[in-house]
Amino acid sequence: MIDRGLSCPDWEARLLAGKVPIRDGLPIDHERGERAVRAFNMLRLADVPGTPTMGEAGGEWFRDIVRVIFGAVDPVTAARWIRELFLLVPKKNSKTTYGAALMLTAVLMSRRPRAEFLLVAPTLEVANLAYSQVVGMIEADPVLTSKCHIQEHIKRVVYRPTGAFLKVKSFDPKVVTGSKPAGVLLDEVHVIAEQHDADRVIGQLRGGLISQPEGFIVQITTQSERMPAGVFKAELRKARAVRDGELRDSGILPLIYEFPPAVDWKTPENWHMVCPNLGRSIMLDRLVKEFEGAKHASAEELCRWASQHLNVEI
Repeated sequence: MIDRGLSCPDWEARLLAGKVPIRDGLPIDHERGERAVRAFNMLRLADVPGTPTMGEAGGEWFRDIVRVIFGAVDPVTAARWIRELFLLVPKKNSKTTYGAALMLTAVLMSRRPRAEFLLVAPTLEVANLAYSQVVGMIEADPVLTSKCHIQEHIKRVVYRPTGAFLKVKSFDPKVVTGSKPAGVLLDEVHVIAEQHDADRVIGQLRGGLISQPEGFIVQITTQSERMPAGVFKAELRKARAVRDGELRDSGILPLIYEFPPAVDWKTPENWHMVCPNLGRSIMLDRLVKEFEGAKHASAEELCRWASQHLNVEI
């Protein structure tokens, strides 16, 4: 029997070693996963000097995520068996940029005609950050520019060969009702949780995926600036339960960059465990300076800073 369990019992050791907290030996379609990585690697970072490709400037940790997400397709039914990704990662680790690149990769690889992909965030302003990254990646590549139609007035990008499109939508039950997306990126779930209809909207998005066997939801967020509450608390608790083997057959892949209880989060030498993009989008010396500044400001500011930059739960 194929073991499709998504727990990661050695997550603490993997983070300490600088590895992605995904267990070894997942039964993915490696050829499809590598094809997705090749597409992801070709995308260019339009807001970085020299517009390097993801293959040149992107973190290997996120390529592991792309490989697993796109490779998790049943070879018999062609249905995706990892339906959700819950990624908890601190600020300045390029989560929005990498998330945007993942969604553009999904649009390019989709075989469903006119497949719908959504960028959803607590506000349109936040969602537009990911959308602007997608547009920049397209405009930095002449081939993608010729194959994609950018509709700036409605914040939509259409891939002409298949008609698949990526669109920005606000986090509102009236707006997402009736959507049948093939893929959804939910950004900053800890902020989304502050809205009173958060559970309804996420429920509607999940319901819309039922008719799409290849559909998926990616939740990308930092830790909350306050004690976790609402739908964020519920999603985090569920992701931890999957990671620790307490919840099986969930279809949720948890990637939680947080310190094990025995590790001192105030020691900079340990920060690489929760900052997978360290040395790329964020440098250790900068984090240390910000940490010292937060310590001298107040206990409240230190808590806030640690929650956002080191995923320390308040």
